[in-house]
Amino acid sequence: MEAWSGPAGKPRPCLHNNLRFAYAASGHADAGRLQFQTRLEGFDEKWSNWSDKTEREYTNLPEGNYHFRVRAKKVYEHASRETAFHFSILPPWYRSWWAYGGYALVCGLLGLAVDHLQRRRLLAKECERSEFREATLRAEAAELQARVLAAENARKTQELEAARKLQLLMLPQTIPRLPQCTIAVYMQTATRVGGDYYDFKLHEDGTLTAALGEATGHGLRAGTMVTAARSLFNALAEEPEPAQILRKAAQALNAMGFRELFMALTVIKLKEQRLLIAAARMPFALLHRAATGQVEEVMLKGMPLGSFADFQYQQQKLVLQKDDTVLLMSDGLVEMFDARGEMLGEEPAKALFAEAAHRAPEPIIAHLVECRKAWAGDHPQEDDVTFLVIKVK
Repeated sequence: MEAWSGPAGKPRPCLHNNLRFAYAASGHADAGRLQFQTRLEGFDEKWSNWSDKTEREYTNLPEGNYHFRVRAKKVYEHASRETAFHFSILPPWYRSWWAYGGYALVCGLLGLAVDHLQRRRLLAKECERSEFREATLRAEAAELQARVLAAENARKTQELEAARKLQLLMLPQTIPRLPQCTIAVYMQTATRVGGDYYDFKLHEDGTLTAALGEATGHGLRAGTMVTAARSLFNALAEEPEPAQILRKAAQALNAMGFRELFMALTVIKLKEQRLLIAAARMPFALLHRAATGQVEEVMLKGMPLGSFADFQYQQQKLVLQKDDTVLLMSDGLVEMFDARGEMLGEEPAKALFAEAAHRAPEPIIAHLVECRKAWAGDHPQEDDVTFLVIKVK
């Protein structure tokens, strides 16, 4: 719903804190020669530019007190007239003081009622045999334990949800656009907080540095390692070679002293049609050559970050041609199990990529996701799945 206001009007109630102000200068026959300037004190830092628009809309305003000010002038005049409109956005009823008072009163009454019933029950139990009393006490202990467990589960659920939102905020919100290639990315976590990670850094000279990795385990421990890996990627992305990024990241993670927490990571640098790639314990990258229709495996051995501080990581240089396609992925596709407990494996995963490699990056990912779901069937997802596809234009 929208709220309309003139210089002296009052807004109607609105939903979602959305307001639209319509204004006009009275007493002017030639209204088309007027210009207006507006400012919402409490929201706008300064006045808007002069304009002949007679409406101003605000959406999702936070709670608080506001002054909407508007002033008008003729096109060739400097002096202007100003009018103001004051309004407040109040919290919803369930967050008002009387609502909180009601909550407190209800909780108090419930507490008194529970206490009263508990006392009566305990007095009645005193008259029963000792065996029955012991059984009742055991049942109460079990119920209390269940409540404690439920409360603890609720607390952990809230923490995981907060960590999930933080992890999603750390992922790139946009995919870099390069003149020589197109890029698509996909990630599906197995739990609320996953261990997979991807990131991009586009440098001033046109070089793209990208990373795709996975931390050991799931949940908050994996999320902690992903956070550390992202910080290191941002700090080391300017290094000229992927192998240097991995080596310095490994040294930094070892210095942090994480125990039994490791990060597998693939790092690439792409400039024009030259691609440098290095990997730390990640599944092989796949390269589809459009000229021959063959799929090449890019195998790079390396220990995961956090295991050894001075490991010498390998890197490989690839020269890409028109319509060549590169696929980076976590192990969620290769290690996907079906209902019989059989793993998909490397060769079938390679064949699935070959089936769709001639397509654009997003349809390639859609094909892999569809085939993964068909293979798994009703078997629950046990590992995170991430794909990064780069196709040369």
